[in-house]
Amino acid sequence: MSVLSARRAGACLIVVVAFAMLATSATAALDLTPPTKPGNLRVTAKTLTSVSMAWNASTDNSGNLSYRVRLWGDPTVVTLPKTQTSYTWTGLRPGVQYYFWVEAVDGSGNKSTSDLLVVETVRDTTAPSPPGNLDVG
Repeated sequence: MSVLSARRAGACLIVVVAFAMLATSATAALDLTPPTKPGNLRVTAKTLTSVSMAWNASTDNSGNLSYRVRLWGDPTVVTLPKTQTSYTWTGLRPGVQYYFWVEAVDGSGNKSTSDLLVVETVRDTTAPSPPGNLDVG
């Protein structure tokens, strides 16, 4: 094989590899189908300062998705793997109403959103203990 033939063969190989890479990324970018909606978002437990929730799993045509748990008015976004369909949000205040939702997001960025979950944390009804060892003198 001459040097010229080897160069042509190398150039052809580079073009074929580049085309294959472009075709693969173009196919991935064509996914416009969002995952199914995370269904039946529900409270599984609540305390003074936390809310535990669960939802039915989503599916996606790519098989690749994750969940984002969101709280209205809070910039925090909790990302969970597709195998985890429950979460406990902590650090809340007693007796306050909160609004949660879950998004299923696939690898192409398509997403679907659950219904809104409205839940009030447990009210603090326990009176503080009286002060002890008072001294008048």
